[in-house]
Amino acid sequence: AIDILTIHTPLNDDSRDLLDARRIALMRPHVYLINTSRGGVVDEDAMVEALAEGRLAGAGLDVWRHEPEIDPRLLALSNVVMTPHMGSATYEGRFATGEKVIANIRMWADGHRPPDQVLEGWA
Repeated sequence: AIDILTIHTPLNDDSRDLLDARRIALMRPHVYLINTSRGGVVDEDAMVEALAEGRLAGAGLDVWRHEPEIDPRLLALSNVVMTPHMGSATYEGRFATGEKVIANIRMWADGHRPPDQVLEGWA
């Protein structure tokens, strides 16, 4: 049994509504759902219903389906915490990101594999 379910996946055809009404119904009422991936990964209507009916203990969201607009039902729920999807929006975070980009470009330009390469097969 789980107490907290966190979602960290890109949104694509395979993950759209990955956490649908059927899967939410399988969760126990004490479970907290944390979605920091993309809004479309969770069936928002099913989640709102489960939260309102006490079939889900709570939700922590920094993404939702129709960003930047927020479903007023989410705002009305006392068991939902919402934050903007912008954890890197600090001077230090943005500066560090820029430095990593520059370092990766330099490595690639010098004929080496960039240290933060994500896709295989790119030389």
